[in-house]
Amino acid sequence: MLDWTTIGTHAAAFLVGAFTGAAGQYLADRFTDQRRRQEASADAQKRFDRAHEAMPECIARLKSSIEHAPLVREFVLLPKGAMYNSQTPIFRIPDDDMPAKVGLLEDAGYVHNVATAHVAVLPV
Repeated sequence: MLDWTTIGTHAAAFLVGAFTGAAGQYLADRFTDQRRRQEASADAQKRFDRAHEAMPECIARLKSSIEHAPLVREFVLLPKGAMYNSQTPIFRIPDDDMPAKVGLLEDAGYVHNVATAHVAVLPV
């Protein structure tokens, strides 16, 4: 026969077990998420380091532009003698060997081509 002491003991053991299981699952999920974020950050840093090693002058030019105008996030590559009119502030970067390099940055997901305008090239 079950008395109230036995029922109370079993109920307390059940609640402690349920709490322990829930707390264990919470902590496991939390630390797994933290590990995944750290791995993703390390992977992103490795990808950027490879891009920087492949084209240091391109990255340096973009970095310099951003340092001079930290709120501007758009740029246009212009061939010599080209004009570009924009309603928003942009960087104007001379078009030497940058298109291929910017294409690599676009393929890697670091820049996005949002071109909506055509550039008029004037005779030099």
